[in-house]
Amino acid sequence: MKILFLTPYPYGQAPSQRFRFEQYLNVLLDNNMDYEIYPFMDKKMWLVLYKDGFVLQKILGIMLGFRRRINTITKIRKAEFIFIHRETTPLGPPLFEILIAKLWRKKIIYDFDDSIWLKDPNESSFISKIKWKSKVKYICKWSYKISAGNKY
Repeated sequence: MKILFLTPYPYGQAPSQRFRFEQYLNVLLDNNMDYEIYPFMDKKMWLVLYKDGFVLQKILGIMLGFRRRINTITKIRKAEFIFIHRETTPLGPPLFEILIAKLWRKKIIYDFDDSIWLKDPNESSFISKIKWKSKVKYICKWSYKISAGNKY
């Protein structure tokens, strides 16, 4: 059995990923399950993500992230389960998710730890719109299983 993890952050960097699934990866291997992890952003992008400035690096990081996502399309077809932590891309509609669910008919395990569908009070309305927060409800509808951080 093969599980493909589509994550926003590089492996071992983000607390949400470490807590939500990275600490359990050995359990998969112990149970004869193979996995691959494909982050949206690389380590360079991660290091500047929450810092002021670095606008060009962030734009380039997002562009490279979309290229990485496009490159994972061939890998998706070989996996039995697709584990999506938060979303496949931080911006735009749930394009990759709908392809995974409807075109390739893969079982999505959708995992999120925060209220990612709500507007962050620190975001401008423009940022909130390009993040396309309404995609969460669609990804939930298309998912085989959902793992959420709390009852809310």
